[in-house]
Amino acid sequence: MDPAYLDNEIWHSISVMLRFLWGYVLFALGFAALFLTAHAIIPSLANTGQIPSPIAKMRPFVYVAAFGSLLIAIALLTMTIINTAWISKVWDNYLI
Repeated sequence: MDPAYLDNEIWHSISVMLRFLWGYVLFALGFAALFLTAHAIIPSLANTGQIPSPIAKMRPFVYVAAFGSLLIAIALLTMTIINTAWISKVWDNYLI
């Protein structure tokens, strides 16, 4: 089972898919960092008095940013999956 020749169109499709995949990874890491900050770091620092109370009141905004990042990550993962049509042009079977 030999893969087909990769022409410029297929390389472009691979490039687009990888851009969406890298965007997904970055936004997923952003979600994790923002959620951890809002859910664990800010309350812990506020309870010990290491940060002032106005910063602790920003917690809901950090949650909104985290879930916004999650929505973008889900959209990018969906776009990555949609842009896998090039695989059928290279291999005739998805499973070897």
